[in-house]
Amino acid sequence: MAKKLIGYMITWTTYGTWLQGDKRGYVKNGTILPANDKLKFANQKQQKFQAVKLDSSQKHIVHKAIL
Repeated sequence: MAKKLIGYMITWTTYGTWLQGDKRGYVKNGTILPANDKLKFANQKQQKFQAVKLDSSQKHIVHKAIL
């Protein structure tokens, strides 16, 4: 019996908004790891650019593109 597709789940982060060590935890090699402030700070220092956060206009564009 063929299964019907009932929906998609799309999720992603933008550059620098969910680094290793984040308070929400993070995944490395398939393992969920807890927060680590020292690791997060080290990763922030290595970033070449500021974290990217979408403004409401950009979020609207993404929303339309997905639909």
